[in-house]
Amino acid sequence: MNRGGSPDVPPLFDDFARLDTLDELFQRSREYRGSRQYLETLHFIRKFTQYSPYNSFLIRMQRPDATFVATASKWRREHRRAVLPEARPLVVLVPFGPVHFVYDLADTVGDDSRIPQQALHPFAVRGQLDARVWDNTVAHADQQGIRVEFKPMEPGMAGFVRRTEQHEQGRFVVTLNANQSLEERYATLIHELAHVLCGHLGRLADEKGWDDRAHEPVVHREIEAESILYLVTERQGVYPRSEEYLADYVMQFGDMVPPISFTTVLTVAGDLERWGQNPPKGAGKAQRGAGDQMEQLFARQFWASGESEET
Repeated sequence: MNRGGSPDVPPLFDDFARLDTLDELFQRSREYRGSRQYLETLHFIRKFTQYSPYNSFLIRMQRPDATFVATASKWRREHRRAVLPEARPLVVLVPFGPVHFVYDLADTVGDDSRIPQQALHPFAVRGQLDARVWDNTVAHADQQGIRVEFKPMEPGMAGFVRRTEQHEQGRFVVTLNANQSLEERYATLIHELAHVLCGHLGRLADEKGWDDRAHEPVVHREIEAESILYLVTERQGVYPRSEEYLADYVMQFGDMVPPISFTTVLTVAGDLERWGQNPPKGAGKAQRGAGDQMEQLFARQFWASGESEET
């Protein structure tokens, strides 16, 4: 315990100020890069929708058997449960603020009738995409200079992304199969947007928000995009087939997943999840300085709906 009476923060979390720490861990550890272990990690992250993908991974690192976590005050206020005195807190990071200490359901006692439904049914499938998620995502893409268009295609084709020509508006165009359902088009849109935001199509001098990673092998790029598709759609419970497809894709590489950037996967998955949750704010604001850009990047890592409200 520290002098203030709160649980001490593990040294690990000082390291996460360096955003490459997670990639170093991922690339060196069979615990995360093994094909089966990688799929299990994504499966775990899928169920903690109240936290960003990045924070969900931090929870897994500390307690792989966690089922549902909340702060002590949220357990008491919303679920009428008390945290056991001997419970070990888990640390999650909060943008522009102190860390939060959260506790797993197994470390609480109280009214079992108030156990969250998400804890009882973490993988519930809703099946249909909320139209607002689609509209918000397309609006965010448009704000980033990514135009979405539709064209009739053969049944086996889903869509593609390309850079615009000089005579066209915007920076990129995502073309989707007009013959597919909304959920199928959304899945393709997320996959293609992931390629853009991961930097797989490169970055021009005036483009912000992603690195130039066009040099990455095609295999790495596809695993990153498919992993992001899985996390975004599965955490919304709207496209269960993505799990099957991702498993088939990853397992073809044998025992070890290639050394992709897991930091990029978690960050972009969080970005695209946020895009669907709220419409974009007004464009045209002045560019922020480098320090503010670092603050924005930190916020992208650790934000998710409800996190800032937990006390």
